[in-house]
Amino acid sequence: MLLASCVTKHAEDPESIALFYEDALGNRARYTFSQLRDLSSQSAGALKALGVTKGDRVATLLPKSPELLVTTLGLWRLGAAHVPLFTAFGPQAIASRVENSQACVLVKDAANRHKVSSVNTEPDPHKLSRSQMTTGVPMMAMSRIRTH
Repeated sequence: MLLASCVTKHAEDPESIALFYEDALGNRARYTFSQLRDLSSQSAGALKALGVTKGDRVATLLPKSPELLVTTLGLWRLGAAHVPLFTAFGPQAIASRVENSQACVLVKDAANRHKVSSVNTEPDPHKLSRSQMTTGVPMMAMSRIRTH
């Protein structure tokens, strides 16, 4: 969260450059701290809409790029844990790491989409889906475990 706080602090100066980026084709981009703050906030919102909450694990299958940075910052804003995956991994290595990490979401780009087609997307109906807090008794929160 320290890096996300750093981005927020430096975003006060709208011209303060946070990142210079050049891809393999020579395309260049620059991002200010305020742009990173806004983009990471949007990323956090999108992840939250997918159900990601504090403490969840989210895997990324992204090249070293501004999108990876924005996604990581978005995760940290939510308090979620980042599970980075190496883009040279094959489908089996990706599937085993996603399963072993217990990641609830896998963020990938178009170039890596074909590597996850074999990942099992059907949840085990007996595994934990969520732990939901209720107020079954006045002034006392109760946890209800839900399966798929």
